[in-house]
Amino acid sequence: MTQTRTQTRNTKPLEEMNLMDDFLMNEMTASPEMGIPFCREVLPVLLGRQVGKLRVVAQKIIPGTDPGKRGIRMDVEIYDYGQELPQEEHTHPKVIYDLEPHLKKDMDIIRHNRFYQAKLDGHNLNRGERDFTGLPDLYVITILDYDPFGYDYMMYTIQNRCLELPEMDYPDGLHFLYFFADGSKGGSQEIKEMLHYFQSSNITNAVNHTLQTIHGYVEKLKQSSEVQVSYMRYEDLMWECKNEGRTEGRIEGRIEDIIELLEDLGTVSDELSERLHKETDLATLKKWHKLAARATSIEDWQKQVGLL
Repeated sequence: MTQTRTQTRNTKPLEEMNLMDDFLMNEMTASPEMGIPFCREVLPVLLGRQVGKLRVVAQKIIPGTDPGKRGIRMDVEIYDYGQELPQEEHTHPKVIYDLEPHLKKDMDIIRHNRFYQAKLDGHNLNRGERDFTGLPDLYVITILDYDPFGYDYMMYTIQNRCLELPEMDYPDGLHFLYFFADGSKGGSQEIKEMLHYFQSSNITNAVNHTLQTIHGYVEKLKQSSEVQVSYMRYEDLMWECKNEGRTEGRIEGRIEDIIELLEDLGTVSDELSERLHKETDLATLKKWHKLAARATSIEDWQKQVGLL
């Protein structure tokens, strides 16, 4: 039974994974030791400028506004605070970078990114906040192994403009960057080399100092026993999602929906979050979600569901 299951998975061994693979990218950016140094190597090359003090959040779930609306799962969300990190974690950053590799060709990537941008912007304004000047600049950075527009550019930079006055500045702070590794126009030699390394993350493609530094992080990550165990769990989860109707994903999404509603009412304790993540019955979670939408406080909700 186990042998048959392994043979039909067709999963890539960890040692052969590249930074274009979701698992490796997310493990890298989530690494307490290497996540921020990795981003500090990658972003200046792709953006063509230096970045400030960073915080990194990997695989962040942003639920829909209600159970009938779709949410998103962020691969990498990077907060740039400029010259100094704030004391409070929930302080708005100056800039947000959404860094995502994409290997899927069967999606409308442009509208996909439009949806992500809208959810990100909504998530980064507090309830009741009326001053939109606090909304961070947003860079949606998408790395592709195919040309999304067909003009053979390795880099497409998209910003909003006025059609009647294209030279007029429209400072909404929104930037879409699409990178195509095999493009022959635009970009720079450093970008081309980095994109090739993302596609095939081996020592042969680590052709400059920046990529050699990144390759050192990649090799160290792949040799980590914790990451190896995490990858086995990831394989199991992918198998279950594929063959059991994505039940695990539905449970996780429902839990995150509940937590988001409760966070509007106050601070969700680590103990409560841990208890929520232990619940695996979808019917129970659906009931808890409805009650959370009507609750006036976290304590009120806990009483209603019998957790207090």
